[in-house]
Amino acid sequence: MADIVVNQSYYPGIVAFFILYGISSISILTKLNFENTKAVSAILLDLPIFIIVYIIFFLINHLLKQTEVIEAALKDITVKKLEKDSMYNDLKEAYERVENITALKERNRIAREIHDTVGHTLTTVLVELEAARRLIKKDLELAESKLNLAQNQVRKGLNDIRSSVRILENGQDILDFYSDLESIIAETEKHSEAIIKAQIDYDIVLNKGQEKVILSALLEGLANGIRHGKSSAFLFKLYENKEKVLFSLEDNGKGSDIVTYGFGLRAMRERILELNGSLDISSKLGEGFGIYITFPYYKKSDNET
Repeated sequence: MADIVVNQSYYPGIVAFFILYGISSISILTKLNFENTKAVSAILLDLPIFIIVYIIFFLINHLLKQTEVIEAALKDITVKKLEKDSMYNDLKEAYERVENITALKERNRIAREIHDTVGHTLTTVLVELEAARRLIKKDLELAESKLNLAQNQVRKGLNDIRSSVRILENGQDILDFYSDLESIIAETEKHSEAIIKAQIDYDIVLNKGQEKVILSALLEGLANGIRHGKSSAFLFKLYENKEKVLFSLEDNGKGSDIVTYGFGLRAMRERILELNGSLDISSKLGEGFGIYITFPYYKKSDNET
């Protein structure tokens, strides 16, 4: 029985258990000349032995199979790792032969434009859908309203993508500065139910590069604050002081002692450095998140280009 249980599957082991226990019982009855009392006692005493043997070797069988599974998985992982390493080396060599710096910069620019114009819209859609899911059993009418808002935002996002593609083809800029600042704030408050207090100096004259960075920083900060920081309130400031343009966005989210730079923050930092600006991030667990940007101030006469 031990041999069958160890080397066969579950069902042959069970069948072997009952057949061999039956044979053992018949053997006991034969040896005891069918004396009922002694025979029954012997048979019942024999049962725990069979059960213990079966359990022990069933567990051994299980462990052996698990070992085989682990060995197969390790082998598969090793093979895949070797394949990936080989593929990576091949791709790296090919990339180094054909890399075109100009094309790479253009690709990154387009990715940033799409990220800035669409990423914020998709964040608000996600917020609306989550709100609708929570409300669907409590307030069906309000949940339906949230779904309608999300649907409208999806349409807006699709239109933004089409507009971005058309404008990029023509080499034009996508965003109109001050009106878009107000639109971003209004749309975020409408769809996320967050409170955004804004202090904006409308007399500041910025060049196009600075305008785009400030708009994308506002979008990125609001989206990350709502999505990751679970923020419900923001304070946004844009003002001029001592020949510098100062941007700040602070929230009341959960914050973090360790700040991880994702695609949005990395792209933001690169563009700010290209414009001779500086970026500071401040965050602490339980004390929210802050984005601070400083640019040289350009007077209108310096900004015509």
